[in-house]
Amino acid sequence: MAIADLSQNWPYGSLLGGLSVAARKALSDKWMTEQFDAGRLIFGDKDPSRDVFFVISGSARAAAFTLNGREVSFNVIGPGDCFGEITAIDGGIRSSSVAAVKSVTVGRLSASDFKQILETEAEIARAFFTLLCGKVRGMSDKLVEYTELTSAQRVRRELTRLARAARVGADSALITEMPTQAELATRILARREAVTREFAHLQRQGFVERRKDGFHMPSIRRLEAEILL
Repeated sequence: MAIADLSQNWPYGSLLGGLSVAARKALSDKWMTEQFDAGRLIFGDKDPSRDVFFVISGSARAAAFTLNGREVSFNVIGPGDCFGEITAIDGGIRSSSVAAVKSVTVGRLSASDFKQILETEAEIARAFFTLLCGKVRGMSDKLVEYTELTSAQRVRRELTRLARAARVGADSALITEMPTQAELATRILARREAVTREFAHLQRQGFVERRKDGFHMPSIRRLEAEILL
């Protein structure tokens, strides 16, 4: 990857977006770029590989499957973020599968190079510690939500998360790439019918407005206040 590309503006809050150009170069000097077409599996659960992947452009989705074959979606990994780092650190097998949502370009780094960088690049190590803490907190939050919130409340919570990441004003949002209702259902461990029903209710009440350029949320605070109702 050309050094000039490392100065691009990855999203605020993403791993690469929070690193200096010098730190990004330390990673890109070691990784190999690879492209995966939409829908292509990057690796499956139980895969013996140990590589770490950095999303340069596009997006991927991490998911696991229950014993009866039901898909449970963990999250969408967008530009500037990474996946596969846990296996690289602890040497265990993959606990989830990751597939390209759109055509995705990644920087692929071997586990040995990744661990060496963590030992020699303090800025990158700090960023990864923060990333892992965020993932643990996120999983804990979702576990609490699943045990304490109804499926309708979980729909509102997930839409609030999406809205916060797509702000276009102090309290409004425009989600240009809304997940399908089936994808939302896998994210929040709900039936698709429940998601469809709640989504229609929120549209009737004006919490979500469908437009040509995406889904507009007039008030994130108002939607958030509905979560526990």
